[in-house]
Amino acid sequence: MENRMNTWSTIGTNVRECKNIADVLHQSKLDYTVEAETLTTDSGLIVPNRKATTALIDGERKYFGVVSDKYQICQNADAFDFVDSISDDLTFEKAGMTQSGMVYVIGRLPEVEVLGDTIQPHVIMQNSFNGRYNLRTTICPLRIVCQNQFNFAFKHSENNVTIIHSAQMVGKLANAKRLLSGVAEYMANFNEEAERLAGIQLGMSAEQIIGKFFEQSLKGDESVKKIEKIEAQKKAILNAYNCEDNQNFKGTVWGLANAYADYTTHKSTDSSDDSKFLTVTFDPHMMNKFMEFVMDRVAA
Repeated sequence: MENRMNTWSTIGTNVRECKNIADVLHQSKLDYTVEAETLTTDSGLIVPNRKATTALIDGERKYFGVVSDKYQICQNADAFDFVDSISDDLTFEKAGMTQSGMVYVIGRLPEVEVLGDTIQPHVIMQNSFNGRYNLRTTICPLRIVCQNQFNFAFKHSENNVTIIHSAQMVGKLANAKRLLSGVAEYMANFNEEAERLAGIQLGMSAEQIIGKFFEQSLKGDESVKKIEKIEAQKKAILNAYNCEDNQNFKGTVWGLANAYADYTTHKSTDSSDDSKFLTVTFDPHMMNKFMEFVMDRVAA
């Protein structure tokens, strides 16, 4: 098997040696103080109801974005201070800021077993200073054997945990408890869903289902380049499906779920590393669309 990496392996700063959130922010240069500045036109007129968020970083003033004058800045140190109240079970992985302005700290929790596979829950804690991202934490299970990221949002268990900013210790403890409870609930549902899907037989070959999924949008007048792209996508998922690490799940819906997670996590793309990280980790649309298509074929 080729050497595969998750989508955050090529972004941010490695903070594995850090023991607390202050060390993480310092190591990744996220320990700055953000200010809201008055906006003016070139002629000196004040722009009403708007502020520019900026911070002094390495001696230079960095611009984050334009926000409402009612926008409440939550400094990174305040946004992530609850993390130290979680437990020693949480260790740090990466930290940084995407080009789109999402500040993130990625942590990992102890491994769990799902259908004989080792799965490590990761939590991505988010903040921003341009109004685009809320203060929250996203749960992202990682299948260790092939570094597949799963972005599942179940009916009864969301993979997002809302974080409420609080300067009081009781609030920090509540956030820590909320996160751990959310991870436990989500992973229990993840395991239950994996077992359910592993018990559903495909009814037709995986190659047929994969082919129909990518061919459903074809109109008959596609360029050679587009057809070649579709064929490459079909081949990539089928190769992932036939991998040695997926042999126990071949012929089942879970086998296809594994293959699609492998494909989305590791596929080549023209987008930046930041964009791939954001899409694969936080946008369940592609995975949900594929799984709905597979389940419709099974039901039929």
